[in-house]
Amino acid sequence: MNILVTGGKGFVGRHLVAKLLKERHNVTVIDNEKTSYDKNNLPRGINFIKGDILTDLNLVKGRFHAVFHLAALISVQESLKKKDEYEQVNVLGTQKIIDKFKHSRIVYVSSAAIYGATSVIPTPERTVGIPCNFYGETKLSGEFICQTARKIRDQPIAIARPFNIYGPG
Repeated sequence: MNILVTGGKGFVGRHLVAKLLKERHNVTVIDNEKTSYDKNNLPRGINFIKGDILTDLNLVKGRFHAVFHLAALISVQESLKKKDEYEQVNVLGTQKIIDKFKHSRIVYVSSAAIYGATSVIPTPERTVGIPCNFYGETKLSGEFICQTARKIRDQPIAIARPFNIYGPG
């Protein structure tokens, strides 16, 4: 399958790309490398596009069976100081991905930050999201955009909502 990974040089993206390559998929990555841990860490066999999801999606050519949308700004503290930038990347960027790849299956990677300070642990997936920071608000807005496209356009979109992610690398 032809698969696009936005933010494919980030921590989760690198692991996902490696898994997809191991499964013999054709992988394209678009990443602006602003928050990439290791800018030289690219597996062989991918099509890499250095670009931003806000301005450079025209560089992404071809049709994709699936798009994993991981590109995002992720710092809670920074989101309070750079609200416009976080809204642009995390909300408008998600809308641009959905619009451009309306014929692809999309996996949107959200965040447990959408829950805010919930008192229910473990937190059930159906818990209403009430973020307590701007980062969580932008990720919840991205989820609403995905849910709307899924309902109105019948677009195949799944939402993954990871909690704390860690591991090697």
